Amino acid sequence: MSRFLAGAAVLALLLGSALLASTPSQAVAERSGGLPAAAGAPEPGEVVFLEDFQNVPAGQARAYQSGAGGRAAYVSAYPGYSGYTYTGSAGWVNGVRCNGVILSQASVTTPAWATTGNANAPQYSCGLDDGVQSWSFGRLLALAMGQQFGGSTGNFVYTSFSECNHTTTDGGTCPAVPAGERDGVLWQTTTPIPLPGPNRYMAFGVDTAALCGAASQNPRYQFAYRVPGAPTWASLGQPVEACSTAQSSSTEHHERTYPLTSATTNGTTWAAFEGQSRTVALNRLSPDEVVKLAGGWLEVKMYNATTATMGNDGAFDNVRALDVTPRLDKAFAPSVVSDGETSTLRLTVTNTDELNAKTDWNLTDRLPGGLRATGVNSTTCLAASGAAGSSAAVTAAAGAEEVVVRGSLAKAQASCTIDVQVKAWDDTLGTGVGVYTNGPDSFTPGTSTPACWDGIAHGLCGLEAPGEATLTVLPVVDLSITKEADVASYAAGEQVVYTVTVSNAASTAAKPVTTAQDVTITDPVPARVTEPTWTCASTGGATCGVAGGTGDVADTVTIPPGGSVVYVVTGRVAADDLDVEDITNVARATPPAELLLPPNPGSPAPAIPFQVVDPGCPPGQGCEASVTTPRAELTVLKSADPEPGRALGRGDVVTYTLTFDHSGTAPVTVDSTDDLRGVLDDARFGTLLDAGGLTVTGPRDDLLRITGTISADTQVVYTVVVKTVERGDNLLRNVVVAGPQPPGPDDPCVPGLCTEHPVRYLHVEKLSADGSVRLGGAEFVLRADDDGAPGAALTTPALTTVAGETGLFVTGGIEAGTYWLEETHAPDGYQLLANAVRFEIGAGGAVTLVEPPADVRSIAVSTTDGVSTISVTDRRAFVMPLVGGRGSAAIWISGGLLLTAAACLVVLRRSTILSPTTSSGRARTGRR
Repeated sequence: MSRFLAGAAVLALLLGSALLASTPSQAVAERSGGLPAAAGAPEPGEVVFLEDFQNVPAGQARAYQSGAGGRAAYVSAYPGYSGYTYTGSAGWVNGVRCNGVILSQASVTTPAWATTGNANAPQYSCGLDDGVQSWSFGRLLALAMGQQFGGSTGNFVYTSFSECNHTTTDGGTCPAVPAGERDGVLWQTTTPIPLPGPNRYMAFGVDTAALCGAASQNPRYQFAYRVPGAPTWASLGQPVEACSTAQSSSTEHHERTYPLTSATTNGTTWAAFEGQSRTVALNRLSPDEVVKLAGGWLEVKMYNATTATMGNDGAFDNVRALDVTPRLDKAFAPSVVSDGETSTLRLTVTNTDELNAKTDWNLTDRLPGGLRATGVNSTTCLAASGAAGSSAAVTAAAGAEEVVVRGSLAKAQASCTIDVQVKAWDDTLGTGVGVYTNGPDSFTPGTSTPACWDGIAHGLCGLEAPGEATLTVLPVVDLSITKEADVASYAAGEQVVYTVTVSNAASTAAKPVTTAQDVTITDPVPARVTEPTWTCASTGGATCGVAGGTGDVADTVTIPPGGSVVYVVTGRVAADDLDVEDITNVARATPPAELLLPPNPGSPAPAIPFQVVDPGCPPGQGCEASVTTPRAELTVLKSADPEPGRALGRGDVVTYTLTFDHSGTAPVTVDSTDDLRGVLDDARFGTLLDAGGLTVTGPRDDLLRITGTISADTQVVYTVVVKTVERGDNLLRNVVVAGPQPPGPDDPCVPGLCTEHPVRYLHVEKLSADGSVRLGGAEFVLRADDDGAPGAALTTPALTTVAGETGLFVTGGIEAGTYWLEETHAPDGYQLLANAVRFEIGAGGAVTLVEPPADVRSIAVSTTDGVSTISVTDRRAFVMPLVGGRGSAAIWISGGLLLTAAACLVVLRRSTILSPTTSSGRARTGRR
């Protein structure tokens, strides 16, 4: 590959690693080229440098001798994929001795410089002559490396074979190839490698293959590093043993055995070695130490710690430098809390998968505005020294707005955590509702931040920055609802008053409460409670949606902390309700599912929706209060005959019945008062028809007292008779109440407990012409009104003569309405009313004539003691006297007299002026 990231991808493929995905709610760091990993799950380090030696045409080879001009030529002869070039110590880049040769199993053709007699290497041979098969064994190492770690026959390796001097005849020498950091350099970068940033933990790795022999002759690979310009190199850890099976936990060891035949080695010719076998030791090596690099650049080399004489038959591949800086993750647990609750900010430091110790990292995390530490902290991380049993230094006192941590990861420790309890709160506004985001930009140094490895205080030192963690603080409303009835039990016809109170608790620092907006209040009034009305009143800054209404309560209100709304619902149990079941009334308050609030307390930013929390009155579900009222064991109902509202005439009898309904099983005490003060001013007490087994006393002071004990239903029945004279207000109003105290004058007349009968009747009189004498012998009839015309004759009420009174008629109780008065028989010698007279009776008993006919001789209306009288005045009929015999003279005289009388009637006819509105009710008359 041609670029650094391509090399990283190759290594990822070789390692066969899969990066772990995080859970959706977890704020995580992210390694380049991969998915977010879960906090606490180690990942491979990030490859910042990889050399896999694949930048060679297939089937060819490269070495020092591939170019002219010595070492400089070698440097330019092999550029890696990433554009880097390399160098090494003279003996270890000598291809004639099979050192520094880049080849693959497919590199069949041996270069000229690898053959004995080459001009550039007269004494050594990496070739195939004289039974020496070093070239072929190098190809075998490449084959094994490719089959084990990927690449197959096309995999190139870098050899360190150290072939000895030999000639075409037996004999020769094997000069040593030096070892060590200065003269044993197998491979070294010539240009600095850039790192992701300063203050990083770095580790190195390499894949090796070796034909093992004596332990002292096996290759031992040692990494060394320096920052650019440094005068010396620092070795990292101990040399890695290419043939040892006792490797560090971060090293893979494998062995592959090959019969030396053309078939098993992909066509290699083995000559004298044909039929033998060789075992290749394979290792994917990683040192057990990391280095802390303060700067952002790196130089690296690998040298052999074994001096080469015989043996050292090895090769290596995939030289890599890895950024193994631990990853920092942030999360709030829980990530959603109610206002006033605490959450825990968990900082997780996750090691990379080689699990080396990572000491002396630090962080300074500045909390979002409004979020503070409570002083409750804990950690599983080690101190900066990394000493076993120690604990990281965590600085986050109560009220602190930043968290400072300095600590370490132990070797083999996958992760450690720092837990800091936090709480959102604004002292002025008394709330912490908001959204608090703690992300990678919050790491800023403070006064207590320790310096990092480069001598500078950073917000984050030796750690990979995390992603964002968000804490959401939800508003809390604390609604409660109560409901009461003003009676412990109900009775038919009685009033019931319900009181519903909905409150929002007061807000405190320990338990903050938010204003509850758009709270819906419902109270479906039971059907048995009739004609309900309601009012709403508020306290503590609460607001009602409406001041009141009729029917069921349905309102939307706002209740701040400490406020309340109070509904008073008034209704009445129907008078004819004899149901014995309880009456249950249920009211409900439902807070809103969301509130629009600033994203943080006091923020000028546009409001955003927050889910509402109410532990006792869940939004969307609400809370309810109910009151159940049982039926009273004793219910008193009043009825009357005639039925209430019917008009009464004088002398009419009203029968009152008090029904005592016993709904229990045990005897019940009766103590009632029947108030006759509104009756006996217009009537006299008649007869007690039935005491129902109770004691009935009175009437005394116009009150009838009913007392005693009953075990079953019973009735008290009595009568009253309407007075003929000296009445009061012409209204019989009868009220029964419990106990000895009579009702007040302004108490309403409740059906079932109260009856009313108006006393309303009509007098009609027939008067002489001068109005001084009532005339006997007349007869009248009342007719109904038929759309403005006389209708059927009425029998109820009917006009009857008043006993002992001549010419005076009276109706029974007459209802308000329109009627016609017709004279059906006139007194002897008097004329009939020519036409029926139309009149109206008002609710108060007043009579008004409606368009009296023009030929009515005289009609007048008067009112005395609330009773109206229609007076009909008429003249005598004219009668011709009988004089002499029956001759014609008598006839002519009679006719003349009739004509004269008619003329007189025309000229002298008396006119009648009707005036029903005068105080006397009499019509004023006059002559034309």
